[in-house]
Amino acid sequence: MTEIQEDEYGSSHVVETNEGSADEAIDYNSVHALERNWSLWFDNPSGRNRSCVKLVYTFDTVESFWSVYDNIKKPSSLSKGTNYRLFKEGIEPKWEDPQNAIGGALQFTVKGNIDDQWLDLQLATIGENFTHIDAICGINVSLRKAGNRVEIWTKNSKDEDVTRSIAQEMKQVLDIGIDETISFKSHKEELGINYKI
Repeated sequence: MTEIQEDEYGSSHVVETNEGSADEAIDYNSVHALERNWSLWFDNPSGRNRSCVKLVYTFDTVESFWSVYDNIKKPSSLSKGTNYRLFKEGIEPKWEDPQNAIGGALQFTVKGNIDDQWLDLQLATIGENFTHIDAICGINVSLRKAGNRVEIWTKNSKDEDVTRSIAQEMKQVLDIGIDETISFKSHKEELGINYKI
């Protein structure tokens, strides 16, 4: 809003005020904390070191998430065979991590825009929009010649009810049609738990 105001010497000045504007209550210096810390990892298993998983950044606010997201390559720009992995802080994105040891992965092969699907899954995960968020270790986006996919890694392969609930919510987040399937594979093949949802 523009106003004309007089200073102490009687001179008139045009000034901009925030009076009555939507901006007056916004604190541009505030941060929005997440419920927990998240770590973004990157790996390229087709490289020289097949077990090379590198920590990119750990963040704990909405603002720090966007700072990272806006400054790294989108999945569609990555080489085939590479992965981004977003996991709760303290959980390494490896099958051998104790939090992942008896878990598994819900997998969906993306036919559309991998960048949009990955962003939607990240926002739902760090925003804790899953009912059973405590059963989720992390999420992946994997770039493959056979088809790009997104995954949710869970803690316990044997808890089929929780796994199915997470899969249904994953379908909603990714706007997957009822004719599309999400498959589940346990990290330890000897558990023999593999099915489609």
